[in-house]
Amino acid sequence: MELYEKRLFEEVLNLAVSQFCERVAQRLQGAEPALAVLRENAEAEGVWLSQYTANFFQDNLLDNTAGALFILSALERQKLSIQFQGTAGDAMQVAARQVFSALLLRKAIESLESNLAFGG
Repeated sequence: MELYEKRLFEEVLNLAVSQFCERVAQRLQGAEPALAVLRENAEAEGVWLSQYTANFFQDNLLDNTAGALFILSALERQKLSIQFQGTAGDAMQVAARQVFSALLLRKAIESLESNLAFGG
């Protein structure tokens, strides 16, 4: 991956984390309840991580093979486990959403912990 692509990926990830944290904290009425729910179940009522990721990909034009390739290139070392029957392009999109969701969850938890610890 070229340096400009890495920077673009970081911007995309930071945007996703920021929007997701804001959304979850608002829906669950605060950072503390949001953090507790994220740690327990990222698909809980008001969180819906996989739905958020799918919508984020669609809103940012990542819901295609080229978008999946961009995400997978950036996260090529991430562990992945999928069972899928369909086209290679569709499998790439499923894989991209899965690894991005996992990273998004980790970064969202870190962000909320940091905000709570430092009053941000």
